[in-house]
Amino acid sequence: INSAKMIKTGVDAMLDGLDPYTEFVPESEIEDYKLHYVSTQYGGIGAGIFAREGKVYVSDVFEGFPAQKADIRAGDRLVKINNVDLTGKNNDQVSQLLKGSKGAAIKLLIRRGDAEAVEKNLVRDEIKQPNVTYYGMVDGNMGYIKLDKFLENSSDEVTTALTNIKKNNPSGIIL
Repeated sequence: INSAKMIKTGVDAMLDGLDPYTEFVPESEIEDYKLHYVSTQYGGIGAGIFAREGKVYVSDVFEGFPAQKADIRAGDRLVKINNVDLTGKNNDQVSQLLKGSKGAAIKLLIRRGDAEAVEKNLVRDEIKQPNVTYYGMVDGNMGYIKLDKFLENSSDEVTTALTNIKKNNPSGIIL
């Protein structure tokens, strides 16, 4: 008997009896699951990327994070990450290579314009992305809260935004 297969079959059967939203995440995949669906923080370099014509470029660099400290700039082309060639890889694949544990080393080979490729050694730092990316007053006396994600700490961030907006005595709130 393949016990792993038997357990998976049993769990899948139990989940079929519940609702269509309940999922089983094996322990071996829990960190990846948290990174994608639960937490707004992860270890990374603090840069946005985009892929074009089979090549990957830096779209923006966040102030105070490892990418900026290593003089990586918007427009730089990422050639390799930890000796993995990025030619033909999409955004998700490259993003997974950039993310990892806080404090873990990462080696990038970048090319700026026509210059020779340069190797940059960085240490991943905690990247925390807010769920509420903007709040304030708009159109006179209307409060506005932009909730981009609904992950951990969403309710706290909305509460903080709402508390600050209420100080302006808004006539309404747009969420």
